[in-house]
Amino acid sequence: MTATPTRTGGPRASTPRATLLLGLVLGVAALAWVAMVRFHASAGDPGGHHAHDHGTAASPASTSFLALLGGWLVMVLAMMLPTALPFLRMLAGLVRRRPRAHLLVAAGVGAYVAVWVGVGAVLVGASAGIARVAAAAPWLRDRPQVLAVGALLLAGAYQFSPLKNACLRACRSPRSFAFAHWRGVHPPLVESSRMGTAYGLSCVGCCWALMALGVLAGAAGLVTMAVLTLVMVGERLARRGLRLVRPVGVLLLALAVLVGTGALPAAPFV
Repeated sequence: MTATPTRTGGPRASTPRATLLLGLVLGVAALAWVAMVRFHASAGDPGGHHAHDHGTAASPASTSFLALLGGWLVMVLAMMLPTALPFLRMLAGLVRRRPRAHLLVAAGVGAYVAVWVGVGAVLVGASAGIARVAAAAPWLRDRPQVLAVGALLLAGAYQFSPLKNACLRACRSPRSFAFAHWRGVHPPLVESSRMGTAYGLSCVGCCWALMALGVLAGAAGLVTMAVLTLVMVGERLARRGLRLVRPVGVLLLALAVLVGTGALPAAPFV
């Protein structure tokens, strides 16, 4: 018999399991942040730009792409996995009475992360393409603020889009994914994976523009990454997170103006 989500947010995992899940998620996120801090420390230069260089390192293109995609995966684990905690708690409660419940939760997590890795492949490829264009255009290479302004304008404008609003509301209501995607007609492993995929796609629609800023900053831009993480956690987990969306959009657009006019350096964003 399939567990049914309740009106208060779906079935919850028992307290010991919920505590274990919380510890695992936060532990993985902490390790990912440690990896980014170590990368920042080994960059050797305060701005850290030569360390990530948007995919223009001298290594072969395939190796560089895989390395950058690996860095994106670390970003996802550090920044996006903690924001999925309500969904993972709901999924753990939904499957708690089924055999190998931990594998079903792992399938949901894996599908969620896989969606973000797919998005990362697109963003990293686009970033590498932009870097090649910039390297071939001296005017653009000498004006990194152009890339920063473009990314800030895109992220700021997206905060006001209907798609952002719809996806954020869906991400804040994980029980809706249980109603929509747990049909009880497929093996539980498939059902969990479908839910994780659907939730991942919704969260991509919510946060992709902010994560693109993280790609532009690179793993060495720790302050930028930390601020973006706080913004996404606040939007998705805070009780009044929906009220943060427009002020964040205004702030991003203001930063674009300040960077474009030279009042602020582009360094934190590229």
